[in-house]
Parts: sequence; C-alpha cells; structure tokens
Amino acid sequence: MGPDKYEVIIEDTTHILADQLQILENMVPYIVPGGMYIIEHLNVPEHSPNVDERLNIVATKYGLQMDIYDFGDSDKICVYTKI
Repeated sequence: MGPDKYEVIIEDTTHILADQLQILENMVPYIVPGGMYIIEHLNVPEHSPNVDERLNIVATKYGLQMDIYDFGDSDKICVYTKI
C-alpha cells in the first residue's frame, strides 16, 4: 500500500519562505488531483525580491495552479491546487 493522499494540506511552520517552499515540494506527492496545499501565512516584507516568481517556479515545476490572497500588512495566503 502506498502513502496516504490528501485533499487539503495546510502548512503552518516557520513562516520562512525557503522552509515553506521546501515543505511544499516534499508534500506535492501526497496531494490528490484537485487537492489544495495552503501556505497559511506568507509573512513577506514588501521589499522582498521575486517572491511571486519564487512561488510560481514551484507551481510550474509541479503542475500546480497558484492563487495568492493579500490581506494587507504583508500578510498573505498562498493556495496551490494540483491540476
């Protein structure tokens, strides 16, 4: 029997972008098609370069759709959907 697969995974770890992206890459195989992986807190300062680009690189690499929801004060949620 293979590993479990999930419809929704919510990431709530260090809030450091590099860690969040590494965990996403580790978890992609466990997301069912149509399932979502949610980074619940992208605490990214306005001056951080290429944040959206870094998030999109992972989405493209694994065939994920990416949506970012901005709640102001550098508080964002990123939702990846496995296509």
